[in-house]
Amino acid sequence: MRSKSQKDAYYYELINLKRDEIVDVPQAEIVRALQMSGLSDLEKAIEKQDKQRAEQQQKVDEQEQLALKLGNSQVISNLSLAKEREARVIADIGLAEERHSEAASNQADAVLARAKAMVELSQMNEDRMIKVYTLLSQMQDEEAEAQDAVSDKSRELAAAIDQSVDAKEQQSL
Repeated sequence: MRSKSQKDAYYYELINLKRDEIVDVPQAEIVRALQMSGLSDLEKAIEKQDKQRAEQQQKVDEQEQLALKLGNSQVISNLSLAKEREARVIADIGLAEERHSEAASNQADAVLARAKAMVELSQMNEDRMIKVYTLLSQMQDEEAEAQDAVSDKSRELAAAIDQSVDAKEQQSL
């Protein structure tokens, strides 16, 4: 058992240690060393305050968890959207290749038709042959231009889609 002066000295030492930040003295230890009437009421008030702080910290922790989950869900959503767009780009490229193949097939059909026309021309008179040949040349030029336009448009579309996907992927990162 300590004397009153020893208890007071102990109390002041705890206060000095805490104030000078030599040791992080718990508040409960300082209150326990305090000699005053109504000490139990003060301890109850401190306990209540500690409980409120713990509840507030729990709410802050819950809010941080919700914010983290929301951020994660946004990232997942952006990645899903990028994958969907990538799949769409692949499908569009496949469609462009199909159109290009169809154009090549049409060109082969045109060559065959031209060969048939040449056979028929060999059986026609010269004036009429020149007119038909001129017409065939014009048709061939027009068809080649149309195929080039389709091919160019397909390439432009594929490039635009690639750029869009790349931009979205950069935004999600």
